[in-house]
Amino acid sequence: MKKKTKSKLIQQIVLYASLGIASFHYSTYVHAKERTDTAYQLSPFPNELKHYKTQVFNLFDKSAVDQNTKRPLYDATFVQQFEAALKPYLKLDRMLEKKLLSGPASEGKYIEINGKPYLFYTICQAHACNTTNIAVLYQHDTKKIVGRLQYKCDIHLLNDPTSSEINTVNNLSPIDQTDEFYKTACAEEKHERK
Repeated sequence: MKKKTKSKLIQQIVLYASLGIASFHYSTYVHAKERTDTAYQLSPFPNELKHYKTQVFNLFDKSAVDQNTKRPLYDATFVQQFEAALKPYLKLDRMLEKKLLSGPASEGKYIEINGKPYLFYTICQAHACNTTNIAVLYQHDTKKIVGRLQYKCDIHLLNDPTSSEINTVNNLSPIDQTDEFYKTACAEEKHERK
């Protein structure tokens, strides 16, 4: 293994350890860019972005409208970027997007990381939120999505997030490995893989 690749592998192991993830699968290895600063703050939505203060599935729904402004919530660019971020993982499950959009979702949050604005969303698979979920940061100005996908207990990073971005995702949407449902479901998943 090349020295540079080994260094990135070590970074990923450290990231997984910080999440408290005991198992590491090299096949799911994706590194975070080498940045260690993590300064984020929740902020009020600017007026021009208030329609993003909704659940992520509303951004996919062509009939959804903001109840206050009557403005459509559907965002074709967001949908395209979300689907592009998930595309490499559809080999795990071709129904992954549909499963993720089936479950509960938090309302979007407007945050700033090191002075850059982001929209933050979480959503999960109905009846499997502890083991199959996604947390994403969307940069409205650059139209880029980064984040973390947890699929059947394995962690995958989306679109090469910086360490500041992934640390923010992990702070805003931590994975609770002490939850009994999580432990049971993941133990069953590991047993099925054998």
